[in-house]
Amino acid sequence: MNANNSTENFTLTIVRNNGKWVLVGGNHTLRAAELSKKKNIEVVWIDEDLTMEEMHTLGVALNRKTEVARMTTEFEDCADGLISLYNDKKLTDNTFKDAFSTEYIKVTGGFKGPDIAKVRKIAKQFMAEKDSWKKGKKWINWQLKIRTTERTAQASAITSDSVLGTNQSGTFRVDRVIETWIKDADARKSVGMDGRPHIKILMHYPEHIDFIAYNKLAPRKGHQRILESFLKGEGIENPLIIFEDLEQWEDKIS
Repeated sequence: MNANNSTENFTLTIVRNNGKWVLVGGNHTLRAAELSKKKNIEVVWIDEDLTMEEMHTLGVALNRKTEVARMTTEFEDCADGLISLYNDKKLTDNTFKDAFSTEYIKVTGGFKGPDIAKVRKIAKQFMAEKDSWKKGKKWINWQLKIRTTERTAQASAITSDSVLGTNQSGTFRVDRVIETWIKDADARKSVGMDGRPHIKILMHYPEHIDFIAYNKLAPRKGHQRILESFLKGEGIENPLIIFEDLEQWEDKIS
């Protein structure tokens, strides 16, 4: 991390955990500092034993977006931090509307305006479903821009001469799947090939609660029937619609 958006300085932040000095922040490593070839390396010492939750919170804050080109802290990360503080009894309001929670959302996450309410909403949803969480894991939001290329690549990887791979979220749009197939079929027909008889749909959900809601309503059979009927209308004799969920969990701290 370049200190103060400078091209000459490099900052390391070091805290104490169980009597040991630890570098915090995803890009704050000694090797990174060496490779940066900066003229100065600034060191911030936090001479206080921090819990893992506090260290994670600090790391998130250090890596949030400022005026320079850096990623915005995910809403889910900030909400997860609030819950960690609540579980650690450092917060007592499970609606997260107290002054400390609001300040945490603003400073740690860098959020403001209506985004503050969004973080609170996600945190409350997480609280409602916490018993179903996987320990040490967090939900993967495939709708984030940084995930778009990856999920598109996965859809391309499963596409073959007979299978068209595509993505859909829990807010399933049959018309978009049909549109994708038509575009693909038109391109194939232009070079003398038939439309693919099978469609494999990689499903993803913005939040775990969306996954629960989608599977509770169980609309897949209806979507499958509509798509199969469409393909039959396009001359496909034995259409096959396959649903598969993308990976749903990842480690909280790498």
